[in-house]
Amino acid sequence: MIPWRLFPYLRPCLAIIAGILVREFVTTEIWIVVFCLTLASALAVTNDFLYTSSVRYPFYAGYIILMLFFGLGFLSHHLHTIGLGSTHYGHYVVEGKEVRVIGVIKEYPNQRKKYRTILDVEFVCYDSNCYKARNPIQLSIGGNAVKGYLPSPGDRICVWGIINKIAKNTNPGTFDFAQYLRRQKITHQLYTSNDVVLLATYQLGFFRQSSMNLRNRCLKIFEKYLKGDPLSIAKAMVLGYRQDVQDELYQSFSASGSMHILAVSGMHLAVIAEILLKVMDKLTFRRRRTGMIPSLIIIALLWFFSFMTGAESAIIRSVLMFTLILYGKTLQHHHSTYNIMAFCAAIMLIYYPSQLFNAGFLFSFLALLSLMYFQPLVQSWWQPSDLFSIWIWQYISASIAAQVLVGPLTVFLFNQFPLYFVLSGFIPVWLSALSLKLGLLLLAAEFILPETNGLISIGFEFMLTYFIRSVQWVESLPMACIDDLFLSVPEFVFFSLATVSLMVFVKFRSKRLMIVMVSFFVLGLVWRIGSGWSHNGQFVLTVYDHKKVVLADVFMGHNCFSYGDSTLASAYADYIYSAHRSKHYIEEIRYVRDTTKTWALGNREVQSKRIISEKLNIAIVIEQKDFFPDCSPDIYLILGKVWPPQKPMAHPGCIVLNALIKGKMLEQWKSFAAKQDVGLYSVYECGSIVLTPPFKIPNS
Repeated sequence: MIPWRLFPYLRPCLAIIAGILVREFVTTEIWIVVFCLTLASALAVTNDFLYTSSVRYPFYAGYIILMLFFGLGFLSHHLHTIGLGSTHYGHYVVEGKEVRVIGVIKEYPNQRKKYRTILDVEFVCYDSNCYKARNPIQLSIGGNAVKGYLPSPGDRICVWGIINKIAKNTNPGTFDFAQYLRRQKITHQLYTSNDVVLLATYQLGFFRQSSMNLRNRCLKIFEKYLKGDPLSIAKAMVLGYRQDVQDELYQSFSASGSMHILAVSGMHLAVIAEILLKVMDKLTFRRRRTGMIPSLIIIALLWFFSFMTGAESAIIRSVLMFTLILYGKTLQHHHSTYNIMAFCAAIMLIYYPSQLFNAGFLFSFLALLSLMYFQPLVQSWWQPSDLFSIWIWQYISASIAAQVLVGPLTVFLFNQFPLYFVLSGFIPVWLSALSLKLGLLLLAAEFILPETNGLISIGFEFMLTYFIRSVQWVESLPMACIDDLFLSVPEFVFFSLATVSLMVFVKFRSKRLMIVMVSFFVLGLVWRIGSGWSHNGQFVLTVYDHKKVVLADVFMGHNCFSYGDSTLASAYADYIYSAHRSKHYIEEIRYVRDTTKTWALGNREVQSKRIISEKLNIAIVIEQKDFFPDCSPDIYLILGKVWPPQKPMAHPGCIVLNALIKGKMLEQWKSFAAKQDVGLYSVYECGSIVLTPPFKIPNS
């Protein structure tokens, strides 16, 4: 049993999370939720009264409080979801019409992503009229515009361009970037190739603008002494500025499992807090070390640093927890780290409920929880006698413990797992800690004693170089990162519970825990094997939504027959189909578009221009001549960029259009389908389509 009384904030936090999840995934009216909560409370009170024949007011009060926290989570997420309001800039958008937008830049433009940034809209102007608007918009600045002026956070600018709604990613098993942005209240995007006009500077709040100004000063200091990859890594690791990191180097960190080092997180804050505590101890060595004034100074500096580095979930969680812990120690109060973590999660979720669906938020809390509980268990496996072995074992045990809760989530979200996480958690972490201290020393010396920075920068660049090489070395090892892993939701739950049960079993050595661990593992294994068997006879047709290449897959059993150019597909769209194929347990892939070979699987045949089964006939149309096959197709799958035929089809059937068919071509196809009185589905308008027997085509 969980000792709830020792962790009073844990149950309210779980209730808030439950409320957010219900609001996110249950599409119903608010009054129905209120009615269900009231009914559940009444049933609980009635059941307790009938069972005990007494009125237990503390029990009722506790139950009602949990319901209130559930409602708080539900309501906060509801308000955040509908918070677009009547002044949202979307109300003033005219499709295809160029408008002027005035707003304040919120973050640095990312040059790796076409100088993409976030603009907090203030006014939308067109037809000689300006309308007051609000909410952020995604802004992409063209190369010609960047040559003139690149905006910084806090700049109020005026840009010209066409505002478009961000399309939802409908490809199965892929990350929906539009949904991710909608949770940040970003629903539209604006691309401008015109000059960006600067109207004013320093338009952020005083505290945030001050931290951004200091960040800009620190970035210039690094640019003064460093160059190349060491410069970009120094900016990212010390100041949270990752826009200059090259794609290849970014991929090296991802594949080696060292991405958490690149992002400013609790590890960085711990190093800074350690330095500040030692400095304060030296300054107040004759006084009480836990004095209020030194603690307040440390807390203020840590919060200032968190805003300066971008105020992401991991750093906010860390600085909030450190604030509460230091406050408790200053007042000599007993504190529980688990309780503080639950309180921080509750506060952050009430303020910004959509964080619950942010990978950074989940990894931050799960990694800390895993370290707090499981590292002592792992560390107890071996008790080295010398200091060097103890030091190494601390890093290794921390790497193993962190993966207990983080590992399954990594596979579930990103379909990959870094195999050498122990190495990346030891060598790069140790080098990054030294590099971080040297980076902070370089910044401090520039303000105090700049003459010494020539020597400090040499050591800093040396450490950064070997830090980068250590990450690249881990990535270069064979099978450094296992890709194309897929876990369904039940498998993720079962294997996560099995891993947690294993670690708890190691501590308590209980037969019941061993049975629980084996049961969860067997359930996950049975589910996975059963899912594989259930796909032995699958027959699935998928047309993906991609704006540059045509992609369509036919799954028959564990074979995938792909209609598309293999070279273009690998270059442009591997991320689109890889997860979907893994989910359907595909073992072999064949490209059939440019071949005359016929594959027969049971009563089904696959050709470059036809797909035949017992009750289904699909014609693959790539050219105009493919519209008049000898057979009678049930479905015409248009995989070429072709216009509709001039004369009626001899054998009418439903039509599925690929994503390259749009504009006037799409309008003519709609007119043609209406004259033929057949169904039509446009991937460009409605998104990707996944068909299974009996292959009913929805109309666009």
